[in-house]
Amino acid sequence: MFSRLGILSCLAGRFTPPVYMHTDEDDSPHKDFEDARRRIFAIADNCIRFINSVTPKADTLLVGIDDLVEQAKLQTRLDVWLRQFDELLERLQSVGNTPSPDAVNILLVNYKVVYIWIRVCTTSQETDTDVYQSDFDELVTYAEQVIKPGKVQAAPQLLSFDVQLLAPLFYAALKCRHSSIRRRALELLRLAPRREGLWNAHHAYLTAKRIIELEEQNLGGEGSLPDEASRLFGLPLPDDQSRVYNLCELPFDFRTFDHNVVASPMCPGTLEAKFQTRPMGVFGEFQNFTEYIKL
Repeated sequence: MFSRLGILSCLAGRFTPPVYMHTDEDDSPHKDFEDARRRIFAIADNCIRFINSVTPKADTLLVGIDDLVEQAKLQTRLDVWLRQFDELLERLQSVGNTPSPDAVNILLVNYKVVYIWIRVCTTSQETDTDVYQSDFDELVTYAEQVIKPGKVQAAPQLLSFDVQLLAPLFYAALKCRHSSIRRRALELLRLAPRREGLWNAHHAYLTAKRIIELEEQNLGGEGSLPDEASRLFGLPLPDDQSRVYNLCELPFDFRTFDHNVVASPMCPGTLEAKFQTRPMGVFGEFQNFTEYIKL
């Protein structure tokens, strides 16, 4: 649970002390499904902390050899986890103790999003995710097995420390430039339970929808992809601070947290989204603009 809580905190810009984990246990077989679940989220926690530390270096082309070595170590840990997870599933199946398909697919979704993210975090070009189109497709396919049209979804919890599908789907909708794949991810965000961890799925859906509209507004013919100059940068998943307040109902301790998408007290019923672009390409300066997305 502490690793999952660490992931939630890191994605919200509130870093907690890392959870210590023996890396030498990576090579040992997974004891059971819960052990596999614990390990992938512990690895993901380490990956997200590394991504947060190296991203500013990537933006300024200052990634060093030590960063690349650490990146390679984390990639290896992910690869080992997947091999061990496949072996665990085979063992469980052989004794008739097959885990829930939804539980398996949720772990694979989270594995796949970190697999992509850790590989592109040391570069500054948004278009570097293009080589992972098949991985984005797998990620969305796994999620489609869990969130299906017409399938009765569990009621969202008022408070949850769990990590399931919203953050990976938001990442896929933003970072995958292939139109059909990112729209499949967007549709799953629309169908997802309204609440997961810190996040509101409806706010995430509306934000991702607007980002896709902005990035694809000047596309050419069918099958063309948004170029580097049209991509949007630095967009976190809207969290519970994205809830809508009436002007007279702002909480006493209301402030703008370290997010680019927050509820707008100036325009009630909207999300304030601060977008960044690099219209001159990867070596150009960032340009900022703000939009108010209607809820």
